Amino acid sequence: MNRILIGNAISFVAAIALLMGCIVESPKKVYLLQVVENAVLCLSSIVFGSWTGLSTLSLSIIRSVLLMKNKYDKKWMVILSALIVVFGAYLNEMGLIGWLPILATVQWSVCSYYARKIIPIKIGMLVNILMWMVYFFAIWDFSSGIAQIITAGICTVSIIKLTIQKKKGSNAENYPAEDG
Repeated sequence: MNRILIGNAISFVAAIALLMGCIVESPKKVYLLQVVENAVLCLSSIVFGSWTGLSTLSLSIIRSVLLMKNKYDKKWMVILSALIVVFGAYLNEMGLIGWLPILATVQWSVCSYYARKIIPIKIGMLVNILMWMVYFFAIWDFSSGIAQIITAGICTVSIIKLTIQKKKGSNAENYPAEDG
């Protein structure tokens, strides 16, 4: 029981970083907050005994740093995706549920490379959030799971608003990722 309380207290700090990432407008700030969120979630993963989560989150930190420095290219996408699958599969002790952080992290790594327009980026983010949400609840990380629900709601509203703007001809789809 103490492990669950401690893990959720740590994850609450990560949830704050996640929610802050939804309101900042600078891509570098978003990636910096992802580094903070993932680093804190690494600590909570240790408390929860989530070795798959720890490995994928650690590699996510590297991805976010590369994105912040504009160094994330196809080579890094392939290398990090392969490492995520290899380490995640090796450390997975949770069966199918243990594959969720692996799939989510690879999905976001690929999306971070290919998606250039704001609506596909936000859809990719939503898919990622939903996978992590299921995983967090499965490991009893309620702070992160609830933060994912809130973030999914914010992301969904944002996608709807952008879609309406696009239909009205505001050309929202062509805004670069930095503007979203």
